[in-house]
Amino acid sequence: MEIKQRESKNGGFTLVELIIVIAILAVLGSIAVPNLIGYVEKSREAKDYANAKVIADAVTMYLAENDGVGAIARVEVKATASTPPVVEYIKNSCGGTLPTIVAAKYKGDHFHVEADADGNVKVTDSTTGTHKVVFPAP
Repeated sequence: MEIKQRESKNGGFTLVELIIVIAILAVLGSIAVPNLIGYVEKSREAKDYANAKVIADAVTMYLAENDGVGAIARVEVKATASTPPVVEYIKNSCGGTLPTIVAAKYKGDHFHVEADADGNVKVTDSTTGTHKVVFPAP
């Protein structure tokens, strides 16, 4: 009596093979995700720096157009009921919207700007007390 072997017509993967592939993907994912999160925060810091530079450039242009009239004390770069003219100038320079802080490195949600009598502009975050300098780069 001859025993015939049945040929399997299903050429799929076994359960063990699928579990191994899922385990490999999980290990790769656990390595990649923290690196991606770091890149996201670095891009937010770069955006804040770029926004601070735009603010500093707008203040420099404002001072030049107004013949460098005095120094600008610490001014909040946010819309308020009595928005100073320099903040309106910054808003117009930024396409009608005021830039906000997005990186976790800086505190608050808006920038502060100040300029001395020599035209040196400094942009900081809105932390109460000690302000972290955003521009120029510390």
